[in-house]
Order: sequence, then structure tokens, then C-alpha cells
Amino acid sequence: MKVGLCIGGSDSSAASGIQADIKTFAALEQYACSVITAIVAENTQKVLAIYPLPWEIIQEQLKSIEEDFSIGVIKISMVYHQPIIEGLLSWLQDKKIPVVIDPIVVSTTNATLLKKSSRPALLELLRLATLITPNWKEAEWLIGKKEKEPQRLLEQLQRLVPQSHILLKTGDKATDPITDYLYFQGEMYCLTHERIAVDAVRGTGCTLAAAIAAFLLQGFSILDACKKAQEYLLNTLVFHRHYGKGAAVLMHCLCDTCF
Repeated sequence: MKVGLCIGGSDSSAASGIQADIKTFAALEQYACSVITAIVAENTQKVLAIYPLPWEIIQEQLKSIEEDFSIGVIKISMVYHQPIIEGLLSWLQDKKIPVVIDPIVVSTTNATLLKKSSRPALLELLRLATLITPNWKEAEWLIGKKEKEPQRLLEQLQRLVPQSHILLKTGDKATDPITDYLYFQGEMYCLTHERIAVDAVRGTGCTLAAAIAAFLLQGFSILDACKKAQEYLLNTLVFHRHYGKGAAVLMHCLCDTCF
């Protein structure tokens, strides 16, 4: 049986990162293995410290998974700096399976999760993706300037990553309803949904990208996987909880989609 492989940072609060990825796959009845790129000491209020792992350790993790499992989809999130990105670039070259990349730049608590100097290398990595899932701020960071119109932002992103499909998330914009924009097979699709009333919540980007990967693993098309993942995320938002003193967290296995 095929499994998912989630590559990214470990979040000690379990609200985002690899922990959110694995919970999402499990909620959608799929199995996910993990490769940790960085240890992030964080809670619902702030990031205290980031410890990127040496590429040699990341490489050994990848080797251990490939020796034992049949990987059906890869989901990549926090890559932090150039040594990790360059290692993944080399590792991904011969992969013929779907790759979903969530280009995380800044955390919900405004901590920097990607070195600015890594932008050129990250763009090279994104060109190997089947689908990338930036939010508005991440998309502007990738193109190197501010942009007000979603179509223009998508066009500029598409020129940078011409072989990849793009899901532009707009939840960080103050709109209700929310419209995300999917650039798929030369067409732009508007995926509109209501805004769930919650002040701040962590792990939404990780959860959405992981859900897309889980649905791709089940055989859905990119368009249908994005629609179903969006529905799943909305359901997890309905069941958000305040366990810490800061942002809310998602309850991945309490939503209607899981039953």
C-alpha cells in the first residue's frame, strides 16, 4: 500500500508542522511517514528557538523510509535554509510521484521560518512541485513585490514556477467570504468558502496542504483534492479549541469529514 511522506519541521505544541500533517493524514484514513528538517520550540504564543537538522541526518531519515515504504505522495513544508533545500533538490530529481509544497516563510506568531537568502534555491525546489500552496504574503515574498490583484499575482508566480500548479490561499486577507485561487492546467478556478469566526488559529496552512496530499494519495485530481481539502479544513476550524494561552488549535479528528 502507498503511504504519504511529510517533510518539514517539528512543532512542540503539535498545532502545526509534521504533527499537524500526520494528524491530518490519519483523520483522512491515510498513513503518513515523516522526515524532520528542523526542531522548532514553540507554543501557541511564540517561537522560542529553531534548530535546523544537518542534511546528513535528514538524508538518513529519507533513506530509512525509502527502504521500507512505497511512497505515493510527498508533502514538503518547512525547509528553513539553503543546505536543506539543496539536499532536497538533489533527492527529488528522479521522483515521479505527486509533490505538494507549502512554502512556509513566517509562522502564525510572526517568527521567520525561512532564511531570506534561500529564496533562489526555494524557487528551484518549487519548480519540482506538482502543486504549491502559498498564502498571499508568501506569494508576494516569492515574486519579490506587493500585488493587489489575485490574477496578476498568480500570473507572476506561474512565470516563476511554470511546471507547477498553484493554489493561492487568501485567508490572511480580511474578506468574507474567502476566495482561494487555483491555477490548474492553464485555467484559474475560484474556490470560495465562508470565513469561520476565530481570532487566530495555528496550523491551517499545514493542514490544508497535508489534506490535499492525502486526497491525491487516494487518487483524486488536483482540482478535486483542493476542493475536498478546503472542506476538511473548514470542518476542523469549526471544532477549534483554546488549549494554550495564545492562538487556537485545530481538532483534526473531530470534524464531520472524518465520519
